[in-house]
Amino acid sequence: MGLYKTKFKRNGKPYTSPNWRAKFKHPKTGDWICFATGTGDRQAAQTMLADRVREAALEKAGLANPFDDHHRRALVEHVDDWRATLIAKGDTETHVVQAVRLVRKISDACRFACWTDISASAVQMFVGNLRNIGPTKRSPNGVSAKTRNDHLGAFRHFCRWMVEDQRAASSPVAHLKNENTKTDRRRQRRALEHEQLRHLILTTRSGPYRFGMTGFDRSVLYQLAVESGLRRNEIRTLAWRRLDLDGSPPTVTVAAGYSKHRREDTLPLKPSTAAMIARWRDGRDATGPDDLVFPMCRAMTRMSAMIQADLADAGIPFEDDAGRVVDFHALRHTFISNLARSGVHPKLAQDLARHSDINLTLSVYTHTVIGEQATAIEGLPDLGTDSQAAEVA
Repeated sequence: MGLYKTKFKRNGKPYTSPNWRAKFKHPKTGDWICFATGTGDRQAAQTMLADRVREAALEKAGLANPFDDHHRRALVEHVDDWRATLIAKGDTETHVVQAVRLVRKISDACRFACWTDISASAVQMFVGNLRNIGPTKRSPNGVSAKTRNDHLGAFRHFCRWMVEDQRAASSPVAHLKNENTKTDRRRQRRALEHEQLRHLILTTRSGPYRFGMTGFDRSVLYQLAVESGLRRNEIRTLAWRRLDLDGSPPTVTVAAGYSKHRREDTLPLKPSTAAMIARWRDGRDATGPDDLVFPMCRAMTRMSAMIQADLADAGIPFEDDAGRVVDFHALRHTFISNLARSGVHPKLAQDLARHSDINLTLSVYTHTVIGEQATAIEGLPDLGTDSQAAEVA
């Protein structure tokens, strides 16, 4: 047992490795174990050797840590295994790529080489420092709380998988909490009024070809989105086999892999809308069951730019005086708001919106109902003029 430095020749000249290597005889197997310490500090190398000898002694006594082998593996190998697990589970390629990218980003920035290097405080500091990045074109006020939560959530997910796969005893970041996104909301959306929505769809239907779609194509997309509440990615990946246009009632099914909550959801469609989509389909070249309903959107990342252009044609402002905007996700906001205007019970609206928390649904309801209540209050009889109030004063 001991430390040594490797000696070798380079271009005929003798050289000695700057870092120490260690070796010892395993008490259980009798094999010589050699390993690189990765350091030129003799005291540090001696400590590493002592640790390995102690672990070998515990292993001989049947008291070895079952996670030691996993702890010694490079963290990138575990991340690759996690990636393969996500793919096998059926997660979408986009989700897997994004999750793995965020985990590797944190690991590289914090210099986590193996599992035992992971520090909750280092992860928390990295995520917190994202707030100070900027200004950039996409984040003029720094990285948003939602994006910071995405980073932390991906890393927590990876660590939780390590525990579930029996590669670690516990997650070092399980106690880290998400930030409150309500205090750092970067984009306030508004719902379209009935007449605005009708005008947008009719104007778009006869609009010009843009973003790889005819005006009629885009009007069908908007109408389906605002009457089903489908999210952008669910629209982009929707296949014809997921539409039952002849059913009673007609339905649209969101595949679990593309749903935000990773579950399959079946939603009803208005019969008139289903008939319109069927006629539109018959006029297009869509024969296979796996054909996408909107293949032109599959590679599109700027669907909000598309609706912004159509809003301009319809004379509807993208941003109102209060700074609230109408992007593509605002169609889902409009869908939930229309449920409120129609008197749908909040619990039923939660089911149709596919919200796991009814407070998400109620937050949209409250915005809509309070606005209409304020309009109703304005219609009450006038009980006095300003001049009469001044005389009383």
